[in-house]
Parts: sequence; C-alpha cells; structure tokens
Amino acid sequence: MKQADLQPEFIIWTGPPHVPKEELSTYVVINLPVYPALGNHDYWPQVFQSQGLNTNLYYSPNQVTVNMTDPTGQFQWLQETLELSRQKMEMVSIFCLILQGILILERTQSYHEQLVKIFHNYSDFVKAQFYGHTHRDSASSKCYCIPFNNHSLSLFFPPKDIWQFYLNLTEANLKQRSKWKLEYIMTEAFDIDDIQLHSLHELALSKVFDKYFNNFMVSYNLNLTCEGLCKMIRVCALHFLDQETYSHTAMADR
Repeated sequence: MKQADLQPEFIIWTGPPHVPKEELSTYVVINLPVYPALGNHDYWPQVFQSQGLNTNLYYSPNQVTVNMTDPTGQFQWLQETLELSRQKMEMVSIFCLILQGILILERTQSYHEQLVKIFHNYSDFVKAQFYGHTHRDSASSKCYCIPFNNHSLSLFFPPKDIWQFYLNLTEANLKQRSKWKLEYIMTEAFDIDDIQLHSLHELALSKVFDKYFNNFMVSYNLNLTCEGLCKMIRVCALHFLDQETYSHTAMADR
C-alpha cells in the first residue's frame, strides 16, 4: 500500500494467518482502523467483541455444533441486527471467514442455506460481503472472497473498481525478499464499467473465463486450466448461491 502510494480508509482482515503462533506479529503500527474476522486458526477469541458474525460455527469440521439448528442463537441475532439496521436505513457490509456459495465444501449445508435466505431477505441494504478461507479470488452475488494461494491484498473502490495485489511466494522465497505486484485492475482486466451487480452479472456471462480462472487462482500456476464440467460448475456457482437453483441450472447445462 505504501509503495503504491494508496490511502485506504480501513482494513478488513478476513481470516487467520497460517504460521506457528510463536511467529505471530504482536506489535505493528498501522494508522488505520483494522476490522478482523475470527478465523478457524485463531486461538484468542477473547479479543473480539460478541457482536460479530462467527462463521466458524458453521464450519463442517466443527463437531460441537452438530445437530444444532441455530448455534449460539446467531441466526436470530443476525436477523434482529439487520432488521434494526433496516429501520434505521443504514447500509451494511458483512465480513467474516467462510464464504457463502455452493462450491464451499467446508461449511454445513443447512447453515449455509439459512445464511443465504437471511441475506437475500435483507439484500436491499446489505451492500457487500467480504470473506476469506478458500484461498481463492472470486465473487458471487455481492460476496467477495479474499484469496490466499499467493499472498494477496484487495483494494476496493466501491462501487467502481477493485485493485488486486499479490506476492509471488516462489519468487519471494528464492530472493529472500517480498515484492508485491499489481495483478489486475478489475474494470480494465475484464472490460466492465464498474463492480456493481449488473456488471458482475454480465461478466459471468462473458467469454473471459480463462482470465477469470487465472485470477481466481491468484496467478498461482498459469498452466492450470478449467474446461468442460469444471467450467460449467464454476460459472453456475457464480450465479447461484442456494442449492436448489444451482442444482437445477447445473443439471440443465450438462
């Protein structure tokens, strides 16, 4: 950010670091508000306030919440909070760890469907959602997933654009230094006017899938391809978050 001479208003941190706890940075001076989401590798939940969407409750390896219809009453809390925001005519952004979406395997389906229903009911003022966890760079509905194959940083200029930066880990390890690079500017890379829903919908219908898939993998391996069934599954998942409409569309396209 500093090298690129960019001045963000705040930072959203969408998940845990993948380093041993003894290597965690404990003191970093950042003159910006930082909003962290509780990740599945975070071990100190006492630093977080109770008011926050904890999607670790819906993480499929979490055996504590098995057979619970509403772990910790969070669905009820979420609906009440969103209803209050609607009454106050507040615009809302959601950020947490585990993304909504059909292809997100590590979340319990019943919980996912409940979240999709809640966000659909309040979609008139939930303006954007930000997630991590999948290590991929993707967008569906108004959900943006922050990738992590190569380290990445997404700079949002809502509703106009996204600048995606990445760190080539192979190069950084060989040269023993970090050099962040601009991977793409959304509107330029995909020839769209902005990042509003209608533009993203047109993008999902376009023929630039190969470029999208390379960015989806955060330039991890340019030789990787996604064709045929792989492409069909990805494109359908971009359009549909709930199981019923996704399955109907995917079967129709086969």
